[in-house]
Amino acid sequence: MAPYSTAGNIHPVYDGPYPILFDAVEGDTNFGSSFNLNIDGELETTQEYSNGDIAAALHSLSQNQSIADPLTGETWAERVDKSIAFNDENQIQFIRMEVLIEVKTSSDSSAVLAAFRSTVDNFANSGLIDADVHVAGESVSLEAVLDGLTESQVQSTLISLAVCFTVLLALTRRIGPALIIVLPVGVAATWVVGAMALLNLNWNVMTVMVTALTIGLGIDYSIHVWRRFEAMKSKEGDVWSGLREMYASTGVALVLSAGTTVCGFSVLLMSQMPVVQEFGLVTAITVFFSLVLAMVLLPVFLILDSQSKNGTQAS
Repeated sequence: MAPYSTAGNIHPVYDGPYPILFDAVEGDTNFGSSFNLNIDGELETTQEYSNGDIAAALHSLSQNQSIADPLTGETWAERVDKSIAFNDENQIQFIRMEVLIEVKTSSDSSAVLAAFRSTVDNFANSGLIDADVHVAGESVSLEAVLDGLTESQVQSTLISLAVCFTVLLALTRRIGPALIIVLPVGVAATWVVGAMALLNLNWNVMTVMVTALTIGLGIDYSIHVWRRFEAMKSKEGDVWSGLREMYASTGVALVLSAGTTVCGFSVLLMSQMPVVQEFGLVTAITVFFSLVLAMVLLPVFLILDSQSKNGTQAS
C-alpha cells in the first residue's frame, strides 16, 4: 500500500517499511527478485509472492550493514531498526510508521490527527489486519496537554477568583467591596472566552493563559479604581464628586497604561507564527475588556454600594 496524504494524491514525508523496501528494491533488483518484489511505479508483489516474504526481506535488511542513505550515512540495519522490531523467531512484532506533518495552528493539528484516527479505525474495522494500531507522536501529546488545560481552565479560574475574593475579604474585612472588586474580573474572563469563540480562535499553549492574565490585570485595575474612589469619596464627602476625581486621576492613568499595553501586545499580530498572532490579539482584547469593566461596571457597583450604606445609615 502506498502512502498518500489525507488531502489528495500527494506523497507526504513518510518513513516506514514501505519506503525502506522501495529504496532497497529500486537500488537492487536482485534483492527484490529474491523476495518476489518489484517496482512498477510503486512497490508491488510478483505472482510468486507468498506470505512472509516481506518480513523476510525486512529481516534481511536488518542484518545488512551497508550504507542505505549516502546523505545521512545510515545503514540498512539502522533504517530497519527505527521502524521494525522482530521477535525471537524473526517475525515482525512491532511496526513504526512515521509521517511528518506541517500544521500552523492547534485546530489544523487536531484535523490531521482526526484524519489519521479515522484511517486507523477504518483499517481496524475492515478485518484486513490483525494488529493493534495506535496514533502517537508529539502532536498527539500536545493535543492531550491542550485538552487537559482546557478542561481544567474553568476550575482553575474559579479557584483563582475565590482566592482573590478571600484575600480581599481579609484585607477589607467587608464582603461587599471584596465581591464588587472580583465581579468585574469574572465578567472580563467570560467576555474574553466569548470573544475567542466569536473570532474563531482556538485554545493553544499560549492562549490558554488568557484567563489567568485577565484575572491578574483585572484585579489590579479594579483595586486601583476602588481605592481611589474610596479615598476621594471620603475627601469630597460625596460619591459623585469622588467618582469624578477618580476618573480625573486614576482613570486617566489606567487608560494610558492599558493603552500602551494593548499597543505592545498588538505588535505580536505582525508575527509570522499564527500561534503568536492569536496570543497577541487575545491578550490585547483581555486588557481592553479589563479596563472597560473596571472603568464602567465597577463604578456602578461602587455607587450602588455607597448609596445602599447611606440609606441604611439614614434609616
